[in-house]
Amino acid sequence: MGILTKLSLRSLREEKSRTILTIVAMTIAATLAVATLVGLRSVQASLYQRDTQSSAGMVVTFPNVSAEKADVLTTSDQFLKTSALQTLGTTHLITMDGHNNEQVPAFQLSPTALKDLVTPILSTGRLPISRNEAVVPQDAIGDGYTIGETATFKIAGRVRRLTVVGAMNAYATGAISGPALVLVTPRLTGRRTVVAAPRDFSNLHSRMRALAQKAGIPAKAVQFDENALMIMGASEGLRGQAAIFAVVLVVLAIIGSVALVMIYSSINLSVKAHRERYGLLRSLGTTPKQLRHLVYEQSLILAGAALPLGYVFGIGGLKIAFYYIDRLLVKNETSFVFIFRADWLPLVVAGLFMAAVTLLAASRPAMRASRVSPIAAIRALETSPHLSKRRLKDTWLIRRTHRPMVKLALKRERRASARLTMLTLLTFTVALFVALTGFMNTTTTNLDDALSPDISLKISGRDQRAAVKEAANKTTSVKSVTTVLSTTMLMVNGPHWLKGAGVELVAVPDADFASTFDNMPTFLNRKMQVGDANGKNSLQWAVAPDFYGKITLGDERQEGEKGGKVRVTAPMAVRPATSLPDLNRLLSNSGWDTIVVSESLLKQWTGMLNYDQSRTATRAAIQLTQRKTHAEATDALKTQFPNASITDNIAYQEQNFAIEAAFKIISYGFISLLALVSLATIINHVFAALLEQKRSLATLQSVGTTPRQLNRMLNLQNAILLVKGGLLGSLLGNLGSWGLFELMDGNYLTHYLVPWQETLAALLGLAVIWLAFAVTTRRMLRHQDIDQLIRAV
Repeated sequence: MGILTKLSLRSLREEKSRTILTIVAMTIAATLAVATLVGLRSVQASLYQRDTQSSAGMVVTFPNVSAEKADVLTTSDQFLKTSALQTLGTTHLITMDGHNNEQVPAFQLSPTALKDLVTPILSTGRLPISRNEAVVPQDAIGDGYTIGETATFKIAGRVRRLTVVGAMNAYATGAISGPALVLVTPRLTGRRTVVAAPRDFSNLHSRMRALAQKAGIPAKAVQFDENALMIMGASEGLRGQAAIFAVVLVVLAIIGSVALVMIYSSINLSVKAHRERYGLLRSLGTTPKQLRHLVYEQSLILAGAALPLGYVFGIGGLKIAFYYIDRLLVKNETSFVFIFRADWLPLVVAGLFMAAVTLLAASRPAMRASRVSPIAAIRALETSPHLSKRRLKDTWLIRRTHRPMVKLALKRERRASARLTMLTLLTFTVALFVALTGFMNTTTTNLDDALSPDISLKISGRDQRAAVKEAANKTTSVKSVTTVLSTTMLMVNGPHWLKGAGVELVAVPDADFASTFDNMPTFLNRKMQVGDANGKNSLQWAVAPDFYGKITLGDERQEGEKGGKVRVTAPMAVRPATSLPDLNRLLSNSGWDTIVVSESLLKQWTGMLNYDQSRTATRAAIQLTQRKTHAEATDALKTQFPNASITDNIAYQEQNFAIEAAFKIISYGFISLLALVSLATIINHVFAALLEQKRSLATLQSVGTTPRQLNRMLNLQNAILLVKGGLLGSLLGNLGSWGLFELMDGNYLTHYLVPWQETLAALLGLAVIWLAFAVTTRRMLRHQDIDQLIRAV
């Protein structure tokens, strides 16, 4: 061990308070870096799993492969898992709106492949277990097909009778994407499609194409799920890698900027405190280069002590946070969970990042230490800072303050050397915390859930309103049931935004239609996002509120035919949807523009257009008195109406709440750690200033000032700083939150939430810091040796 290393360790041991304070500051920075990088890695893995959940992680596809070549692929050690499916041809399905012209592919899979590829997207029923059973898309369940019933399918020219045993999500991505018919076979024969989940993602495209060529498959035939691979930075080209690198670089730049300021402040304060010692070392022959190395070595020793603590707190804190987040997500039956992943890459990057930031932060203090004049350092302490006339001049408040200790506190606060720096940093920290957390709260809070019914139901076919009301009222805790009949028509002529679009006609009883709507077909008007020529989005009414004119409705099927068109013409009024809360709640999730008519008009118009019974539907909105019974009520309705489309909106709201809460915890944690790093810099400054003032405070005590008076003076001085920074930061934070909302307004956000909770949390945090200052100051003043401090040179 060299002499300089021994000097570094001895210096750190002698000043335990300053050493501990610096290590704590560096630990916070290391914790932020480790937690952020490990968190990004974990979120990356979680999003990848979420994106590939419907495909069981199968992101590589080898189409039209023979049985022999498929064996080469499935036995490769480059895959975690493989599966296969066979295309039988195409078939026609009857969808919920009665169409019999939707051509979809028909697949057959082995029982194992069914479990891997179909189970994640199965929404109703079960998997087929015999050759005469099939799974159809969810949209086909209704008047097209019924679970448990046998239907006729023509697959590649061959007529087959199959029992529908389940329905699957037709909008999932993966090997089976889009509407399809799925069957089971004990063993695949002939050519097939092989899908695989890779073991690792490094150089994936070239490795998979080389494997395909080895198996005798054209390299160009290999297909990849580029969207999923982009999440892992493994998509073809540099786009995915560049995106991930940019995200990590931006995050490290943000962390590095605040960590650099904090670590620089700590090291710089230490160098200033050791100015006399550096002068003595220079007088004994130590070169400037050796002094620079001494400062660098001390900084790296402190960083080396802080980094393991950062690993422990960063990884442990993130692991605990993910544990409780996943418990919340599982409790609310969400399909998304966070995967904790702390592999070598983020840990190594965090270590190198801390070393680089520490060396960069120590560069200027090291240069300052090497330039200390031996004579000047030995003869005197640190020179007093230059004060301008303006800072020496008493303010209006000082002149009108008559209590000596209060006046002294005001003067010391005004003349403090780092006053403006600390005030600026504190204001920035509070503003950053309030603005980002407030904006995140606005982004993740969904106010539209209050408009949705607790349970919504839709049944195509004959009028089921009475049956739905009877079944709903039999369940417990039902508050109200609203039912209507509905159908869809084409707006042939009408308002500009609706012309050529499909609209939903909702029928209310004739008496209600006369009393509430004056026997006038009424459009339920909603605001929609509209972009102008400059790309600016704004909310505008779908139809002008003062519209009053005639509309022409037709059958979209007939409109595509030549001749024989039948149309309906009628006047239409416009009312805001929000003025009719029951209907608005009922139709909140329909996705259609809605016109309210009477039951008589609906019957008349559907008759004129030759609609059959399958073209109408019963809609219901159910409100519960006890939301916790939503699952029981939904199960009862599904049992009573197995072919209905039933949505448990409470379950969706709870899932959304859990996901929102998870992302809030992660984002708030990152923002809080970021703010804590800045606060640590301020705390470091204040405590360092307090240690430097011990001699001047001892002088005040020697002339009769009591420790209690000094404590009050310092508490007032710190309170002035924290109150100024807190108020200015809160104001700027609220303005920043509003500014971020304005930037996103019209694109994704429709409402603004004032960040009063975030503001209150920031002010309470400052109050806790002030209390910590007060306790520390009191203890120091009670235990310091006045005689020794006054006699010290």
